[in-house]
Amino acid sequence: MIHGLDDFARLVWAQLWQVTVVALVIGAAVRLCCRERPRLAYALWMLVIVKAIVPPVWASPTGLFSWGMVNRVASRPEFTETPPIRHAAAPVAASIRGGLIRGASGLEGGTSWDDRRDEARLPLLFAAFSIWATGAVLCTAFVFWKQIACSFLIRRSRLPVDERYDVALAQLSRRLGVRRRVGLLMTSRPIGPAVFGLFRPTILLPEPLLSGQSLEQVQLVLAHELIHVRRGDIFAGKLQLVAQVVWWFHPLVWWANREACRERERCCDEEVVSGVGCKPVLYARTLLSVLEQKGRLRSLVAIPGVRALEVTTRRLESIMKYAGTDHRRASWISRLVFATGAILIVPGAGLVLRADPPAIDNKPNAPTARAVDEGSAKAPPAAQGDGAKSQESPLPVRSEFAFERLGEWVGLGILTRPETLVIRKGLRLTDDQVEKIRQLKELREANLALGIHGPGVTTFEQLTAFVNRETGEGLVKILTATQCKRSEQIILTSHGVRAFRYPDVRKDLRLTPEQAKKIDAVIDALFAQLNDLQKGSGGQPKDLEGSLALEERIAPLWKGAFAQVFALLTQEQAAQWKAMVGVPFLADEAESRPTPMER
Repeated sequence: MIHGLDDFARLVWAQLWQVTVVALVIGAAVRLCCRERPRLAYALWMLVIVKAIVPPVWASPTGLFSWGMVNRVASRPEFTETPPIRHAAAPVAASIRGGLIRGASGLEGGTSWDDRRDEARLPLLFAAFSIWATGAVLCTAFVFWKQIACSFLIRRSRLPVDERYDVALAQLSRRLGVRRRVGLLMTSRPIGPAVFGLFRPTILLPEPLLSGQSLEQVQLVLAHELIHVRRGDIFAGKLQLVAQVVWWFHPLVWWANREACRERERCCDEEVVSGVGCKPVLYARTLLSVLEQKGRLRSLVAIPGVRALEVTTRRLESIMKYAGTDHRRASWISRLVFATGAILIVPGAGLVLRADPPAIDNKPNAPTARAVDEGSAKAPPAAQGDGAKSQESPLPVRSEFAFERLGEWVGLGILTRPETLVIRKGLRLTDDQVEKIRQLKELREANLALGIHGPGVTTFEQLTAFVNRETGEGLVKILTATQCKRSEQIILTSHGVRAFRYPDVRKDLRLTPEQAKKIDAVIDALFAQLNDLQKGSGGQPKDLEGSLALEERIAPLWKGAFAQVFALLTQEQAAQWKAMVGVPFLADEAESRPTPMER
């Protein structure tokens, strides 16, 4: 849940600052270059709306923001092939003193300090999301209420349509090239004029506005609304409504919406004058008649139309300049600008650039002073055992689940965290190996954060499993065969009773379906007890002392569950399990043995 909220918060922040930048830049561009170009200004303002609606979840080499948020990630290290290694080492397993069980108070092997920091941010993220959701719900409810109220009012105040207006509407549709069938409604209430209906567009004419108007002036109003239909402004209005609901808190989105509406009306004015062939003076007088009804006429929410509030001095002055304007050429230019702008600003995710690091050589770093026998070749420190005989050890065949366990953050933490130094001493890890493992751990975290995955990965769980497998394969190439075997045993033991749920473990132990069912019941009961214990303790502890206290209370539950599961195994299965986890690791022995660096 924390990972999901964290990713969502980063997504929202990226969208917030990107929309802000786009709105400010486009606002400045319109003011400088588009005061007399309504089509171009409208295309630019609609870019802000589109940017506000499309989340920054995809990247493109053509996107400006994608280059501005470049993530440089090192490519997966290439490892030189490891020759057979002479080794003689007793297998090791985990112990509480060795530091592997510490932090196991969590249900999935412990909680890191980063996880606790994320949990502390969880209430803040939840509060911010709740405030946004409340505002969005209220805005949505207001819009629906207004539209339902207007629909009810229109149905109650519907008037018969004058036949002259129907004929004029049909003639204008053919003349203006409107292919869709457009209906006509008249109302006795001062609502409109407007056009509504995404799938069945209908023009609404208020009777108070038509009284005293000539047929020619009514035709101009109808032509204005038909051009809205031809341009697809009804759909654009819906997009603006969605953007306004989602970004109800952002003043620049409100500003972009308002400016887009104004420029849209200017575009329609230009097409009415040039398309119908009327005199600009006559059309301006028609708009003035709408302005006279300013105190009475009401507009519909997110519906294009001739609005009294939009009839401004600037708009009237622009109408007088439209004679002779080539609106077709301007239309193609605005579409080209819109398409180019969308390609540049809509992609909001950062590009991932991979740098090729030097290959990681897995050859032994330095021989130890200990020889296998007199005059023989020295063995690398990582392959040294505790007195056992050397032998060739081919690399074992591992299942994908074994690679996942090796690549989990728990296993990597065992090999890198300061509190597990005793484990690294027992494994005879060199400083160079530890550094490579830290790099691999950082690469794993980066791949998870960036969502880098293979084909068929659609969920976060699948992404985690994929990254863990890739990381596990990289870890196998860093460690020697003996170190890898010991690490697998330590990690398997650190999972405790949960290890019996891994498919490869069940296969190796040859568990029957009845055994697997009973083991699942024991593990489920354990997790239920752990949940109750954590809830009774007030959740995750905030400090080390609290973690240790909780661990003391949890340890008997884990041991009891393990004893129950072990009792369900046959003698052969129990012996196989002991062979899988190896001889228990003794912390005192690891502490008493100097590391190669200490020698």
